[in-house]
Amino acid sequence: MTDIKYDDDTHSYTIDGVKMKSVTEIASEILELDFSHCTYGSAEKGTAIHSELARYFDPNEKFGAKDFTIEEAANLALILKPSPDMRTEMIVWNTNLGYAGTIDLLRVKGTTVSDIIDWKTGRVNKKYCTIQLSLYKLALESMGYDCSNVRLRVISPRGIDSIEAKTWNEIQDMRKQVITSDDEELAEAEARLKELEEYVNEYNELKDKMKSYFAEVFKATGGTQYSGTSYNFSYVEPSTRTSLDATRLREEMPDVYDKYVRTTNVAGTIKMTKRNQED
Repeated sequence: MTDIKYDDDTHSYTIDGVKMKSVTEIASEILELDFSHCTYGSAEKGTAIHSELARYFDPNEKFGAKDFTIEEAANLALILKPSPDMRTEMIVWNTNLGYAGTIDLLRVKGTTVSDIIDWKTGRVNKKYCTIQLSLYKLALESMGYDCSNVRLRVISPRGIDSIEAKTWNEIQDMRKQVITSDDEELAEAEARLKELEEYVNEYNELKDKMKSYFAEVFKATGGTQYSGTSYNFSYVEPSTRTSLDATRLREEMPDVYDKYVRTTNVAGTIKMTKRNQED
């Protein structure tokens, strides 16, 4: 019997005493994403949803979609109906390639796997999911399962995304290919860029509101510092700034300007401008 150990704090697996890379770690490395978000266990909300969905597909539990306490989980449950062929939170591994992972949900009869499913509580990064689910498929095949007709799917509150399985070599070729010439990839990248812009705008708006709030607080109380759980706020005294009026210097003292001006080469770049909604 295989000895399987999983450490949720470090998001790492040990199979028969051999430490394995996690599927999450491999996918993050290939796409050059920050893996630190996975090194301290799952997010509280994601963990709760996974727990509720696991109970939903447990044949020993009398549990229906109406019993869900988390809205997103209920939406996902309405998409997938319980089945005796469903298995949740199954750990799989590939000792030849040195990795392991946990499949959210799969449909299997005997040794034949028909569906490998991952659920996301937020945005679906299709490149990441392609690597993730393809590695699950390769792991199952290395363990003796038949995945010749398997469907790979990602389910989120917005619906279902189908994933095309990749080979190990094709997965490796995805390194640093964050954006390709494929129209769908470019459209997805633009959509993500717009989504991030909205987050930045929201961040800046909230930051300005908090700075205004503390400006009033410090003025009323005479305080100058506040230490929060994630940020410190402090009052900075008014000051003056000295700068050189290059335009005026060039007009009134051109010889001095020419003597001290410095020319540097600037590399070509891509200029990106935001389109108007009516364009």
